[in-house]
Amino acid sequence: MRRNWRANASDEDIRRRIVELCTLYDWPALKRVVGVCPATQNSDIDLVDLFNVLDMHIRSGHGFYVKEGKFLVPQRLLAARNALRMLLCAMFYVD
Repeated sequence: MRRNWRANASDEDIRRRIVELCTLYDWPALKRVVGVCPATQNSDIDLVDLFNVLDMHIRSGHGFYVKEGKFLVPQRLLAARNALRMLLCAMFYVD
């Protein structure tokens, strides 16, 4: 992170930025939501289903339980959706 940040940034500035990015883009939450999404016959996740699960629970203001008994609050679901969007944009950009 340091090499991609300002040259004179303190350790505390970098830590704050990392926490901010982790709050905006929640990769672990996205992986957990993928784990509970319905799969098709060949075990592929349908992106529409993934977005529907995220959007439905974000709009309702309720989280839900995923595997391992973890509960995802709506804020983490919003960050998981942001991570999914960022991942898709990166894939489209590379493609």
